[in-house]
Amino acid sequence: MGVEQDLAAIQELALNASRNASARRQRIPLIELSQSLHAKVDAQIVKVQAGHLAPACKKGCHHCCSGLIPATIPELLDLAQEVDKWDDLRKVALKDRLETYGLRSKVYWSYDLHVFSEVCPFLDQGECSVYAHRPLFCRGKSSYVPEDCERQARGEPVPLRVVPGQHESASYTVGAIVQGLKQTGRYSGTFDLAAAMKMIIGSRQITEELARGLENPLSGVMMGSDTNVKFKPLNSAAKQFMQPELYQCFGPGVSPEQQFERASKLAKRNPYSILGQLVLPSFYASQDEVETWWNRYEESVSRLEEVELDPKVAFEGVDLGGACTFGLAYCGKNVRPVIDRLVGIVHRYASLGHPELTAQIVKPRRPGKFRLGYVSRRLTFNNGSRWALGWATEHTADFETYAFNLNEADDNVSTRWRRNVDHYFHLPIPLVDAAQKIRDLDLDALIFTDVGTDGTSIQLSTLRTARYQLAAWGFPMTTGSTEIDYFLSSEDMEPVNGQDHYIEKLVLLPGSGQTFPKARRSQPSSKSATELALPKDGFALIAQNPIKLLPKRDRVFAEIAERLGKPIVICASSSGRVGDLVAARMKRANVPVINLPFMTDSDFFRVIQLADVVLDSFDFGGGITTVDALTLRKPPVSCPGEFMRSRLCIPFMKQAGVMDMITTCEEDFVSLACAPSKIAAAAERCDPEPIYRDLRPVRALEAFLLSLSI
Repeated sequence: MGVEQDLAAIQELALNASRNASARRQRIPLIELSQSLHAKVDAQIVKVQAGHLAPACKKGCHHCCSGLIPATIPELLDLAQEVDKWDDLRKVALKDRLETYGLRSKVYWSYDLHVFSEVCPFLDQGECSVYAHRPLFCRGKSSYVPEDCERQARGEPVPLRVVPGQHESASYTVGAIVQGLKQTGRYSGTFDLAAAMKMIIGSRQITEELARGLENPLSGVMMGSDTNVKFKPLNSAAKQFMQPELYQCFGPGVSPEQQFERASKLAKRNPYSILGQLVLPSFYASQDEVETWWNRYEESVSRLEEVELDPKVAFEGVDLGGACTFGLAYCGKNVRPVIDRLVGIVHRYASLGHPELTAQIVKPRRPGKFRLGYVSRRLTFNNGSRWALGWATEHTADFETYAFNLNEADDNVSTRWRRNVDHYFHLPIPLVDAAQKIRDLDLDALIFTDVGTDGTSIQLSTLRTARYQLAAWGFPMTTGSTEIDYFLSSEDMEPVNGQDHYIEKLVLLPGSGQTFPKARRSQPSSKSATELALPKDGFALIAQNPIKLLPKRDRVFAEIAERLGKPIVICASSSGRVGDLVAARMKRANVPVINLPFMTDSDFFRVIQLADVVLDSFDFGGGITTVDALTLRKPPVSCPGEFMRSRLCIPFMKQAGVMDMITTCEEDFVSLACAPSKIAAAAERCDPEPIYRDLRPVRALEAFLLSLSI
């Protein structure tokens, strides 16, 4: 057989072995499973290596024995059994190394560090002390150039020359073990080897629980998801909503215009089609088009107010129909009136369909620590919720913390949440069921990180799942829900009349309102302008997502390009399509524009470094992107507007000492963008350090929350 067939065969063998082992519905023979599969993978690796040059790996070469090492439950139990045979002196030495590892890894999981190079605690005097029982991850390692391994261990982005097929032999088997255990209803996943072994060694209770496979005592040190909960199914009400003809409105590749037209044609026969008309595009060809779509949206809300729908069906339809408020933020308008109306309708149907989940919580709070939760359908690698890790990692001992990930995905950022809160829940289940689980926990307060980014967040915001419910700037506009008591914002971001833009009571936290972890972000690449398809003679950069660029501002960027004699560069979103459309529109407005494809962080940071001037977007400014630019000492030129979402940069510019890069009108924006000496002077004194680990906001938040429980 060829390599691909071999890999498929060993993967299927591992999958069947894991299924068979756990299907017995008793104590699972996991240690035997681990040893058997290790032997088969070793044999496969010998076969793979026989067809290539032997790797340079040898005894005493241990540069790869550092960083995070994932291991499966069978492998952990195998290792625990091996360590149990050691004498007391060796055990004590290992426990000391595990303790040191734990302290240093805590820093990695608490902050946004991209490299973790702590030496594996099982490495003893340069040799692996459990070599015969090492995890599959280690068995899959190989390299032809040890010097590259050493550089990689130091955190340098160096690709390794490896034996083709060796890593895959191991990784495919890991995946098969995880899936095999999952498919029979057992907990599975991969775990931080050292952190897990620190918990397992000497704990008969944990080893017994792992052997049964019905509980997961290692949840806090997980690296890969173990959820056994089925992905979100359609309930009966949702199935009624998703009638075949209406489903066509939301099919793959359907443009907003097509969706609106198809839903409109169904209006007389299917009242739920009105939900399909609540759509806004992510690109506008002209300012007139902005007005057209805005009017359509308002008219659809009016029609929705006039019809009577089945409460449960209508409530579920908000999520399935995608009737979220996300697109409203990119129209440059006062969004509160229309959001209040739309979410008011959702709340009415929530109250009628699920009165048990909208009733106020009147029973006295349980004594003890303040129970604080964070919830999002995007508790993953997403700026909408990732910022809140700064708060979650810095809470004092007065708080017992919870995190609820409603997404089907459970990724590396989800793992950070898991590691930094006291209780983590992955709930890719029907929303009503998730809401009931959260309410049953009797939380004192629940923070919604990004209401409006999807229908699920709006639905949940109209239910009462905690005594106090708060929204925050993960999506910077009002939720429109009367069930959200407070909106957590920034004293420097909000305009004087900020409260007018929120249905919630506004709480202004110091500075940016955020506690950004001190990040060791990806370093900018060393690529040249030519390698990045950039002009050698310079350019002006708009680093924001192109969906933030409204047609009415194109003339401003055209004037800047003309005065500088240099093009405007924009950066594509992940799909790239919006960037292409915006670039085409800007060219029609005489803007010489270059649209860069979606790129890695390191290349994106390099583009920022190479820019002559970084330009903020007007109507929805940069938050995280502004922080990135300031960290690279490239302060953007900005012109804040009347709504908080256009003023995100202010506290960060203030903290970095470059407030003179903020202008008050388009004319001044153009003048400053074309003043290289002023830009250079601001870059020279730019100091990003005060932005990071500002504890004032989280302490103010805690004081406010504790005042609620008095």
